[in-house]
Amino acid sequence: MNYFAFKRLRKGTTIIEVLIASAILLSVFVGAITMLNYHRLQSRKAMEQAIMIDFMQHYLEIARAKTFFEILPGQPINELYNGVRSTINIRFPNDGNWYPLTTTHFLNFHPDLVWLDKSSPQYSCTITDQVVGGRMRSKRINLNVRWKPPRGKGGDWLTHQMESVVYSMFN
Repeated sequence: MNYFAFKRLRKGTTIIEVLIASAILLSVFVGAITMLNYHRLQSRKAMEQAIMIDFMQHYLEIARAKTFFEILPGQPINELYNGVRSTINIRFPNDGNWYPLTTTHFLNFHPDLVWLDKSSPQYSCTITDQVVGGRMRSKRINLNVRWKPPRGKGGDWLTHQMESVVYSMFN
């Protein structure tokens, strides 16, 4: 039999072809797993951010219900949350320091915060008075939150800031 005729009759695949096909399949598989993992991480970040925004809106909405002159550092954000008779105790902080949101009071105030328990969520709140012509015109409530990103990916802290202005003439 002729050498060239023998070459034409062979129908199998070589080990090199199998290795190349395996490498292509492996790269597709690794790419798919990487995309799924990235999607899960981004989904978790979005969920945590939504929880924190919801907390901030809840906090500021209740705080805005107070009368203008009751919005002071150290005061409860609402009479329902003054800590009297074993009720929830949520107050405006006296300073701009960071405070944990994983306390029993905050978890009762906003139960969704339990989802961020391992992320060390914290908040800071400052109240700034605006005086115009010797008369107090408004109070600015600046609320900041921060928490550790899921699985430690994405920097030191994820943060969000929200503020509300309360005017003396409308309250």
